[in-house]
Amino acid sequence: MLHFIKSYKANKFTVVNISLFLLIIASLVVSLSIKNNLTACSENLTVTTQSDYPIANSLDSMYHQASYVVIGNYGDFESSWNSLRNPVNPIDEVKDDYFECHIYDFYLLDVVKGVINANKIRISLPYCLHNKANFNFSKTKTNETFYSEADVEMFKYDIPWRFYMEPSPKETVILFLHYNELFDIYYAAVEPYTVVIDDSGIVQLKSNLLLPLQTREKMASVVFSNGNGNTLTYVQPELMDYFSDNISGKSIDEVFLAFKLTKGMN
Repeated sequence: MLHFIKSYKANKFTVVNISLFLLIIASLVVSLSIKNNLTACSENLTVTTQSDYPIANSLDSMYHQASYVVIGNYGDFESSWNSLRNPVNPIDEVKDDYFECHIYDFYLLDVVKGVINANKIRISLPYCLHNKANFNFSKTKTNETFYSEADVEMFKYDIPWRFYMEPSPKETVILFLHYNELFDIYYAAVEPYTVVIDDSGIVQLKSNLLLPLQTREKMASVVFSNGNGNTLTYVQPELMDYFSDNISGKSIDEVFLAFKLTKGMN
């Protein structure tokens, strides 16, 4: 589970995660760089991020990184919830930030790795970070540690989770998951974490990493406006330009053979 801690210093602040239960992702470090030296003709602010996220482009790596590998079909959307939790009492959500996750039912056809004594589980999919922060839009003060209240303006913005893909109940899929016992919820162990099995037994890797570069670039930059002439641009550097699909086109028998070989090496 991710808990974001904001530490402010001069014209920069850093958002650091503490992995309490790894509910959303295995490892994410976000660094926000704020540009406050705004001139009379520039009222824009840019936020850039760097992230470290578990990526795999082979079946053995996906299998190795997951605690559970299951086959089945998504069911109904159950609910949304804030996956950012209070570090003192994780039952309580963080009040100041909201990382919206969507919970879906998932009906099991087979459990390839791990032990699950149920025919239905709940899966939490990260959807969108709803955030807010105070930014200095002063046109005269540039590198001061403290700003007057008049120089600070609240920005509220939503950052879609760019790996989110709405699940289809019509697809039979292989999922690579971890489990959070406190909330009885499963979540993605790696990206990609979904392999679709078609009616002929051929598999297809499913991930936004496979979208065209131009589409991924559009997803990586989001512009917000506060209605007062100021804008905030949120930029995520492009991920995995070298990512290649080494899975699509294999038969389900080849997939199970890869799992068997990987299990034998562990």
